[in-house]
Amino acid sequence: MKGWDVSSSWDSLRKEEQCALLGAAESATLLDILAMWRPGLDYDVVSPVEDVPRMIDAVASLLRKGYVEVFIDLARQSPEDALSLISDERNWWTDDGPARLVELGVTPAGRAVLESAANIYSFRDRG
Repeated sequence: MKGWDVSSSWDSLRKEEQCALLGAAESATLLDILAMWRPGLDYDVVSPVEDVPRMIDAVASLLRKGYVEVFIDLARQSPEDALSLISDERNWWTDDGPARLVELGVTPAGRAVLESAANIYSFRDRG
């Protein structure tokens, strides 16, 4: 987790990264990020578990770029702990809900990337 990568723009991020970065700007939990990725998904009918690996990859990428931070009970986690927390699929989804409520936050560098977006919901256009 080196210095911020300020060379990226919104359009250079993958759709999953865009979703996670927007979620971080809204202090979303990992479960919230899943809901943002596929809004309206009825978890009683279709489990979001298939989306977890791609979203773990997206958040890990944003962590490495210095665009997001991870919090547990309002306490910012070290980069190593953050990666461990977001890599644990149980913190995203279990049939009983997330094992831990892991919240994302956006860094100033991440906010700068977000501000470069012409459409912050462009990640939903997966056509």
